[in-house]
Amino acid sequence: MTITLDVRMVQALKKGESIIVKKYSKPKMKQGYILGVKETWQIDSHYQPVYKADTDLGIGVAPSDLWNYATNMPERHIRLYAEVVSVEKITQREFLNRYGKCVAYNKSLFYYNGCKYHTNESFSYDDEVYAVTLSLYNKEEMTNE
Repeated sequence: MTITLDVRMVQALKKGESIIVKKYSKPKMKQGYILGVKETWQIDSHYQPVYKADTDLGIGVAPSDLWNYATNMPERHIRLYAEVVSVEKITQREFLNRYGKCVAYNKSLFYYNGCKYHTNESFSYDDEVYAVTLSLYNKEEMTNE
């Protein structure tokens, strides 16, 4: 199972910070699940994957300098794994009160994505969402189990 994360969320995981991801439908993941992290990437001139979260200002290294969307990352290029620490069903209002606005850095602790407001979609503070807390999982631990 995989999860797609933006550059700031990947950087936070790499620093050992927990991140929060907002989901609008019930996630297929539960506490303890280990997820492969799909992230923005490209292939360098030596045909090796390079990850945008590792570069200064997201500057590309391939001749085209074009980054591939995280959703298009093949599983063979996954390098990070995240453990699902918790999945909590809460209202949109409670989520915003706890974690702030979408795609934002909040007090050095949380990042999240999945903003639904500022669109033509209907929005209610009473809508239920799922707050999924993730932390970095050491891949070596997976092979030793």
